Amino acid sequence: MKKRLSLIILLLVSILLFGCKDTEDPSVSEPPFDLFQWEPTLGSRTNQTPYTQQDPSFDASTFKVKPIAALQDGKRQDFMMGVDASMIKKVIDSGGVYYNLDGVEQDVFEILADAGVNYMRVRIWNDPFSPIGIRGGGDLDLQTAFWIAQRARRVNMRIILDLHYSDTWADPEHQEKPYAWELLNFTELQQAVDTFTYDAMMYFKSRGVTPQMIQIGNEINNGMIWEDGRIIWNDPTSYDRLAQLLKSGIAGAKRADRYVKTIIHLADGGKFPIFDEFFSAMTSRQVNYDIIGASFYPFYHGTLDRLQDNLNQISAQYNKPVFVAETSYAFTHASHPNASHIFGFNQEENGGYLATIQGQATALRDVIEVVANVPNNKGLGIVYWEPAWLPVAGAGWAGVGTNATWSNQALFSYTGKALPSINVFKDVRGNQTVDVNIIGLKSETIQVGLNIVSTVDSESKMPATVIALTDVDSYIYAPVVWNAAQKATAETTIGDHIVTGVVTYGSNTWEVTAEVRSIQNYIVNPGFEVGKTGANDELPKPPWFVSSTLTDMVGKIQTNKDFRTGQNNFNYYHTAAFNYDLYQDITLPNGTYRLTAWVMGETNSKNIEHYMYARNFGGTMMTQNVFVSGWAAGYQLITIDNIVVTNGQIRIGFYGSFNASTWGHIDDFELVRTDHA
Repeated sequence: MKKRLSLIILLLVSILLFGCKDTEDPSVSEPPFDLFQWEPTLGSRTNQTPYTQQDPSFDASTFKVKPIAALQDGKRQDFMMGVDASMIKKVIDSGGVYYNLDGVEQDVFEILADAGVNYMRVRIWNDPFSPIGIRGGGDLDLQTAFWIAQRARRVNMRIILDLHYSDTWADPEHQEKPYAWELLNFTELQQAVDTFTYDAMMYFKSRGVTPQMIQIGNEINNGMIWEDGRIIWNDPTSYDRLAQLLKSGIAGAKRADRYVKTIIHLADGGKFPIFDEFFSAMTSRQVNYDIIGASFYPFYHGTLDRLQDNLNQISAQYNKPVFVAETSYAFTHASHPNASHIFGFNQEENGGYLATIQGQATALRDVIEVVANVPNNKGLGIVYWEPAWLPVAGAGWAGVGTNATWSNQALFSYTGKALPSINVFKDVRGNQTVDVNIIGLKSETIQVGLNIVSTVDSESKMPATVIALTDVDSYIYAPVVWNAAQKATAETTIGDHIVTGVVTYGSNTWEVTAEVRSIQNYIVNPGFEVGKTGANDELPKPPWFVSSTLTDMVGKIQTNKDFRTGQNNFNYYHTAAFNYDLYQDITLPNGTYRLTAWVMGETNSKNIEHYMYARNFGGTMMTQNVFVSGWAAGYQLITIDNIVVTNGQIRIGFYGSFNASTWGHIDDFELVRTDHA
């Protein structure tokens, strides 16, 4: 009887186990997401500091957010309204306090959740306390990351882990190998990536917080875990090594949790050719990831149209959902003693919005709309980068003695009070009626430079549009009608000119004055704006040429980053010691000329030799040494004057010889005649 009973019990258990066996495809099914009830956690402190302290233009009565049709009426409840707020613990530990929109002290995770945030991304460094790590930037080890994720989970946010596979910041220009992995061979490194990814997932999962998504690297345009996983120009085998490392990370993540979605994340979200080249290489190497992430900062990565084009094409071509993994915008230019902001007036000029609370809200709203409009609901959502990085002492980007770099792009004021722009996450789902109108010109006086001998209209003709402002602090390019006689003179005559114009919108008109500098620049394509068509189309176009004693590429045209004007510049760089010669041969009348160009680069300590030159003009070669002072110093003007051409030709260019990994940028050449013959 006992034996029969045992057999019956065993049979029942087998039936139950078989019935409970999960046979579903993890790509289409996952366990239900538990929702928690939570009560507000309010403190005793209040903050009624007016927003106008940092944004003098703010007016609550005119603040508005236009709804997004694709998200209204309960559509896309799964849409990701995420933030990466990895600095929160460091800010709180350093004395920072957060207040809600009413100015009442409240748990910051609750404030974010009340505003509509439903995802928390948290970055993870292998060991920020290693000899190459940086004490600061959040000290994002597993313990700190879990502290953030656990509190986000309490208010029903889903979790994204962002593994940098470094002891410090990882991005397209920095992917330092973790100190503990320095001596590993490549086989051992692959195993280390697998194990670290698995352990990170299990650290969270075993403590009751299971991440829904995980990034296998951060902004890996140029690879990760350098030098092993670096993508080298013109070296296809480097993609092989990167693919193996990505496969290792994905395998570790899936072994820990079959349902977790793996992300590959690139910067430069407005550049389809870069994404296409990268993901084509990964597809051909059978890298089985789930989601494509793209950083898109309007002041770095191009226009919204380019972002839309990239997300639409990349999601269709590779049949993957996409999301904006990082975005942000400033709400003020106000300074703070504990802040060293990267967003300044140049970023506002290129970004498309004023650095105001209204401008910040509109910028965020417009990025959300782009992702929501990706066809077939393949746009998953957005993640706003560091919305809660307050400028408190001790919460700098790299520890004691450094300042916060993002506080004027936070969704909180410098004193910790939530900004009205924080509600964009839920306001875009509303049914409010909002009209957007032009209210004036960004500036009534503009500067225009014309090269009257250029065959490119954008260089030789007065602009057809000027920047106007809307009542939501965004830029719009409005048609302008120039005075015909003044325009004709400016487009055909060397010198300084004044050209007046009129912009009309509805019944309103605005006058604009252009201060025009018209030159005869004998250099063709002086800002490298013409001819670049794709990620594989890197070299300057003739009549520009680049030579080197290395067979690898040592210089390329870089788009939408580090330009002085326009959208492009020439970027020199190599991981080994290298030299380059960038030059153009020109036929021109005999006379006296001035050659100028703008250069930005790594400090001169890494330069062996670097100069601009003019030669082959009938006289002795002339040079001018290049002096640069690092990225923060910006572009420096280099000049060679009194070049006397006697044989109707000239070669102009730059020559450099450098130690390994030296970088720099050149833009905006001019070769103009100064004797006015």
